[in-house]
Amino acid sequence: MPWIMCKTASGFYTLDNSEMSAENLSEIIKTMKNCFGKRMTFDWRAGFDGNSAAFEVKIDGIRITVGWDIWSGAFIMAWNRGGDGIIKEIESFL
Repeated sequence: MPWIMCKTASGFYTLDNSEMSAENLSEIIKTMKNCFGKRMTFDWRAGFDGNSAAFEVKIDGIRITVGWDIWSGAFIMAWNRGGDGIIKEIESFL
């Protein structure tokens, strides 16, 4: 299934893929790192429980969450308008 762009409850973009599992997160992050190179840094904030997993990254200093939960599958989520532009850029290479 392809990635689908949606908006979060706060009105910012998210890319969702309901067919991916938590095990796909490392592959997603690796793909993003290959595409963004030094523009992407890791915030090293991560959370895991039985229903979700998430990592915080920064691209051009803008916070993005890469995660998985039982409701959405894999997701890549913006936190502000700057992040919306990054999400559109990510969509172009996924």
